[in-house]
Amino acid sequence: MQNENRKTVLITGASGGIGIALAKIFAEHNYNLILTGRNIERLQSLSEEIHAISDVVIDTVIQDLNGQEGAEALFATLNERQLLVDVLINNAGLGMAGPFAEISLEKNLNILNVNCVALTTLTHLLLKQMLKRNSGYIINIASMAAYQAGPFMAVYYASKAYVLSFSEALAEELKKTNVNVSVVCPGPVITEFFARANMFAGRIPSGKYLKIMTAEQIAKATFLGMKKNKRTVIPGALNYISIIFNKFTPRRITAKFAGFFNLK
Repeated sequence: MQNENRKTVLITGASGGIGIALAKIFAEHNYNLILTGRNIERLQSLSEEIHAISDVVIDTVIQDLNGQEGAEALFATLNERQLLVDVLINNAGLGMAGPFAEISLEKNLNILNVNCVALTTLTHLLLKQMLKRNSGYIINIASMAAYQAGPFMAVYYASKAYVLSFSEALAEELKKTNVNVSVVCPGPVITEFFARANMFAGRIPSGKYLKIMTAEQIAKATFLGMKKNKRTVIPGALNYISIIFNKFTPRRITAKFAGFFNLK
């Protein structure tokens, strides 16, 4: 049973990268955790690591969120276990680098199913419960990719543009309720996502004044953004400046830049 004095956060994609960092920072702030992902060994290891330093309640759910059915199955499990979600973090995501025509249709559709369809389904199902309680928080993890076209990662960039637009619209719809929505747009974060997406990190600019952020930094910015009820969270001052630059640069030019960094 959940501790009634603690809020509970559901984190999708909790078995790696930013998901792990999110789990740790919310546990540090005394939130009970519902961790979901596809890798049972990693979820168990993360649970044991957090239990060693915290007494928060941790539930794990092994679920592939590849589309509507996966999200509905997760929701059904939550109901079966009588788990109420105070904070939903849609962190699970897929990407794939390469020419659109050379990536299989199945892989391209999988990106949309995880990044858009599952996110929308889970948000819709849990939002109804939050509205009944007139309390809750939804955090969608998008990307700086949401602000421009991305040659050689066309579907991934487009999916994150959907997440950004959807989140901003939903936040406006809910502004007169006690359910808040934030969308987080990180820049590059070197995690195993790069390898799974067949991405090349070597062209991402990095140096003394331009450092790639860590998953822990993204998680901290996400938590602080939630506490401040920010609709849009852009971790890192240079990332924020980059987005401002994009707004005043022809999209054809920003697409060329993105294509250069995405192509091996």
